[in-house]
Amino acid sequence: MVLYLSIIFVAVILITLFNSLFNQPLFNCSPVSIFLVVILGVIIEIAIDGVVAFVVHSMPNRFFDKDKKLFKVSRKERKFYEKLHIKSWKDKVLELGILGGFRKNKLNEPNSSKYLERFIIESNKGLVGHVLGILFGFLILLYPNFNFFLCLGLPIAFVNIFLNCLSSMILRYNIPKLTVAYERAKKNETLLKEKERDNENK
Repeated sequence: MVLYLSIIFVAVILITLFNSLFNQPLFNCSPVSIFLVVILGVIIEIAIDGVVAFVVHSMPNRFFDKDKKLFKVSRKERKFYEKLHIKSWKDKVLELGILGGFRKNKLNEPNSSKYLERFIIESNKGLVGHVLGILFGFLILLYPNFNFFLCLGLPIAFVNIFLNCLSSMILRYNIPKLTVAYERAKKNETLLKEKERDNENK
């Protein structure tokens, strides 16, 4: 969360400063007005991401099944995330799963296959939400003013891409571990049922 908010804060300051120093004549307004427009742009991006996340979360779970090829993570991809030292910063990125009714920043029931299956599905939903958030984030560029498009809208859209990419990488990095935990829990549950069945037959 700290990293996420810090990136947004620094981006707002840098975009405001750059345009106040070099592009103020294009906007014919004060630095404060430019700052407020940047803040408004950030709020619009967050709102777009929120709407996209809500729509994706409302979709049937079968579209996000753990066995779908689209959500498989290769060993090569996972090694790439490890080279980025994802373990050292992933917990600092904002996780808003609670808004959808399922937190993904902590494994509460590591021995329940049902819980782990839902965790994977929610992670896949989150991944799709972030990817679509990147695409729909460019809607901010539809504002019919070229100066806004080039100087304010485009940088805000790029920050949106970066933040959504961070969350997407974290979800992709976690999915293989969740899959292993799910398979282990499923196996243990099957063995337990067989043991209980054998005890009943004695």
